[in-house]
Amino acid sequence: MWLKGDVLTEHALAATTAEGRQLSGSLLLVGTAGVIGGVLLAIVTTFAADAVSGPIRVEAFGDPLAEIALSDVILYTALGGVLAMAGALGVRRIPAGLSAFLVLSVLVLIGAGVLSLVAAETTSAGLWLNVIHLAAAGPIVAALSLWLKAKSASS
Repeated sequence: MWLKGDVLTEHALAATTAEGRQLSGSLLLVGTAGVIGGVLLAIVTTFAADAVSGPIRVEAFGDPLAEIALSDVILYTALGGVLAMAGALGVRRIPAGLSAFLVLSVLVLIGAGVLSLVAAETTSAGLWLNVIHLAAAGPIVAALSLWLKAKSASS
């Protein structure tokens, strides 16, 4: 029946391999689009926070108070997006993958929110940091949620 070297078997293996590549490619594409959107929204929000409340100063990991740098906003948004893509990839095969991803995303945002309020110099700065986190996470979580929903519908 299905012998090694059989034309149908080789075709099935090629289709499976191509589908696997396409799956990774679409996650990379969707995730990258989400990260770009998150970075742009975080930059706009950071400028808005600076215009409304002045520079946001935080005490990070025991360092003295310092203004947040735009490069840090970009770097940490991109890093968060990559970690979110890894999370989406990790939960895509479980039955409630989308729900698990959304719960994990909310827990991470709650943790970041608490840390922001603790690390910020003022309550206003802490609230602005939370707004920046939400602005950065919104497009990333939305894009990856749509990807997960599409993958669960196609399974």
